[in-house]
Amino acid sequence: MKIFIGSSSEAAKRDAITNLAYWLESLGHTPVRWDDPGVFLPGQDIFARLIEIAREVDAAVLIFSEDDQVWYRNAQVTQPRDNVLLEYGLFAGVTGPSRVIVGREGSPKNPADLAGLVHLDLSPERQAFARAQLHRWLQSIGSATPPAAPRSNAALTPEEEIALEEILSDPRAGDRGAWTYPVHQNITRRGLTSAEATLALNSLVQKGYLEAVEVETMDRLTEKPSKAPAFRLTSAGIAAATQIRRA
Repeated sequence: MKIFIGSSSEAAKRDAITNLAYWLESLGHTPVRWDDPGVFLPGQDIFARLIEIAREVDAAVLIFSEDDQVWYRNAQVTQPRDNVLLEYGLFAGVTGPSRVIVGREGSPKNPADLAGLVHLDLSPERQAFARAQLHRWLQSIGSATPPAAPRSNAALTPEEEIALEEILSDPRAGDRGAWTYPVHQNITRRGLTSAEATLALNSLVQKGYLEAVEVETMDRLTEKPSKAPAFRLTSAGIAAATQIRRA
């Protein structure tokens, strides 16, 4: 299933939205993050596009965070960003209330109509339970699609195996699906040429073992802002890399 993940821009910079996307992918579903390139294109009307997305996806998860400070009955409290509250109502109206859930960061004030709503607690110490709840919810709204079986390791070149092992060596890569940087430079230290490293990484992305994005960084030579590729193992990539390590 395709699952939309919405949040405030501040929440998107933290781990919650990345963790949710990784959990969904590992369970065989397709996360549609609001901040992914291509979800909202220049020139599009945001609200009209949200309606289109609500019709395209099967369900949604909205992250309620302590985004804004407001006064409520003579007390200062925090509440989710107003656009996230609007998106909850929009997706619940289009997909049905049972297909939209809330993930909570911190203790933001809920609207009165949602006060009794069961939510995912995205606190760091509750992540295992939240992931289990997410899986149960996905099963309740439709048959959970099993993750795609990884391709045979025989189809991997030695250069691709080195690249997978390098990314898996990042302690965050296997258990949290973190983006890993730098990768290309580290692979060349394992004996690959720059061209071999580039070809291996591009091939792994095409085969579905890796995802790639550009991250903001600082050029050490010029000391100016720059961009560099970062990579993340997919569930199939983790399985393949783990098998290589055991071999």
